[in-house]
Amino acid sequence: MSLEYNANVLFAVDVTLQTFLSNVLKKVKNITQPNVSLKPPSDIDSKSNLGLFRYKIQENSFYKNLETKYIAPDKIQNPPLVVDLFYLLTPYVEPEQSGEILTKIMQAFHDVPVLAGSNLKEDLQKSGNNELKISLNSLKMDELNHLWSLFGGKPYKMSLSYVVTPVIIPSGIQMNANLVIEKEFSYSKRS
Repeated sequence: MSLEYNANVLFAVDVTLQTFLSNVLKKVKNITQPNVSLKPPSDIDSKSNLGLFRYKIQENSFYKNLETKYIAPDKIQNPPLVVDLFYLLTPYVEPEQSGEILTKIMQAFHDVPVLAGSNLKEDLQKSGNNELKISLNSLKMDELNHLWSLFGGKPYKMSLSYVVTPVIIPSGIQMNANLVIEKEFSYSKRS
């Protein structure tokens, strides 16, 4: 695991999802040029078919107690930070196409709930992310209203929320670790 990949982990997840969803959009009728934007809904332009907006990052408490790891015989690295990423997926097409896009996305993530191997960007794999689990995140209406209120008066559009987990962000702290290579033992008889 190389430290140079730490800063790129979140963006690499964004691009991994963007690529996956672009392939999904190719299966939608009348979309010849899939364009998945990473911008928030308030900044989406008319060229985008789908908005993929990361709106929340949350520490994953299940992975909180990971141990330090030997990265070389004489070096250890602190445990990584493991987070869950929450995304809002919003179609920007004619209303009759919107349902088709949402259906194709739900179907794709149902059929492929774990992205791994060649579906992951190289930066993710080098930072220790071998697989990403993707699941539908049902938001209550008041949560949706609050989220959409942050987008500068943009009207609500039918959207999906997904959570991507676990996303590993390697620690930047490495320490020297001297292995025990010799042990002395003394023995004496009691009289």
